[in-house]
Amino acid sequence: MFIKTLSETLGTPDHVTGEAFESRRILLARDGLGYSFHDTLVKQGSTQHLEY
Repeated sequence: MFIKTLSETLGTPDHVTGEAFESRRILLARDGLGYSFHDTLVKQGSTQHLEY
C-alpha cells in the first residue's frame, strides 16, 4: 500500500504556486504508479491558457 498526504506535499518543490494558481502535486511519475494526481486551486476570475 502507498500512502501520501497533502500535508507531506506542502512546502516542498511539488507545491507550486503562481500568480493565479496553486498546484499541489501529490502523486507523480517518480512514485511508479502509472498516473499522477494533482490538487490545483485557481484564483477566481483569472484567465489561464493551459496546455496538456
